Amino acid sequence: MGVIKRCYEYAQLTEGAFDITVSPLLERWGIYKGTLKEVREDKLLSLLQAVSYKNIEIDDNDKLISFTHKQTKIDLGPVIRGYAVDRALELFKESGVSKVCINYGSITRMIEPPSEKNSWKVGILHPVKENSVIGSLQLVDRGVAFVADYPRYTTVQDRFSLHFINPKTGKPVKNGNLAVTAMAGTAEEAGVLATILFIHGAEDIQRFSAILPESRKEI
Repeated sequence: MGVIKRCYEYAQLTEGAFDITVSPLLERWGIYKGTLKEVREDKLLSLLQAVSYKNIEIDDNDKLISFTHKQTKIDLGPVIRGYAVDRALELFKESGVSKVCINYGSITRMIEPPSEKNSWKVGILHPVKENSVIGSLQLVDRGVAFVADYPRYTTVQDRFSLHFINPKTGKPVKNGNLAVTAMAGTAEEAGVLATILFIHGAEDIQRFSAILPESRKEI
């Protein structure tokens, strides 16, 4: 429940630019099955009524989460890896392990560096070539997330489309972005920030990076 509450807060802070209720759109466009399909404009407009964090109601007393629209569903994909990494790191810390770096696919989180080192070296993945790096970062106590288009892409009627949906328009992302690497205080926050910036484009970097306190994020 805590993860969903934080996702609701991310959505509020970004005015819906990040929205976990995008699931009906992902399903209708065929993204879950890996084959992008066309969606009629009238159907899209109908689905957009179900896509809004404002459709989520959270009852802290009874520990319940409900939806005000019958078609609303949530997708925790942008946060679940980051949450898992952050939780694993906390378990290490609770066990007395202080020098830790955890990687889960495109998400990394570290705290204190190894002995005799000032930082952890984290590779920046290549935006086009999978399993290649184009540089590295020297970091301590940060979360890092990488989002790119190369793992999943397709065409719809000769129109290149990424397998990311803009919750505002309801349509697949097509803004020229190849990749985004974002850093924040936690892996979860880094994943959210990278997703927002990848979907909404470079012109919104300054506006959306403000969802996190100063000194806690970098792009």
